[in-house]
Amino acid sequence: MSFLQSFMSFLRKQESRLIFKACPRPDRGIVSRFHGNDFSGWKRSLLMERLNQINEIDIAQYFKLSEFACPCCKRVMLHPLLLNKLVEFRAIIKKPIYITSGYRCAEYNQKVGGIKCSYHLLGLAADIRVEGVSALDLLEHAEILNFSGIGFYEKKNFLHLDVRPTKLARWRG
Repeated sequence: MSFLQSFMSFLRKQESRLIFKACPRPDRGIVSRFHGNDFSGWKRSLLMERLNQINEIDIAQYFKLSEFACPCCKRVMLHPLLLNKLVEFRAIIKKPIYITSGYRCAEYNQKVGGIKCSYHLLGLAADIRVEGVSALDLLEHAEILNFSGIGFYEKKNFLHLDVRPTKLARWRG
């Protein structure tokens, strides 16, 4: 029996006495609070280890789901078209792509100054950078791959890429 199966079985037995809350903490991943039972010592550390690995899943040859997760709540929304285009982008440039911002919850989007209707909120956008490659070079490749939205941020050396369903958009930040 896997850890998750045994933990879920335990929860079912303890339903009336146990309240479990997963509380996102940017500094430590998911922090858990247990009320009504003693989860100290090795049980708690094992559980914490498992909870903090939730999004550590390979979703493509070059990407893990956690790379697209919101930094504040660890939630993820990712459109398959965006992932496919980023995989194709990575194959063309032959260097690791760093996702500096993928999915954002509304609170985090507001905190970083994102617009209210940002495509990051829908899992349709990612901000990327590539070590040793200028944003201008990345821009050329992004145009070839025909991303719907491309934001060029030369001073900070990153691109915003999205797969918006509306007309093409290009801007300089």
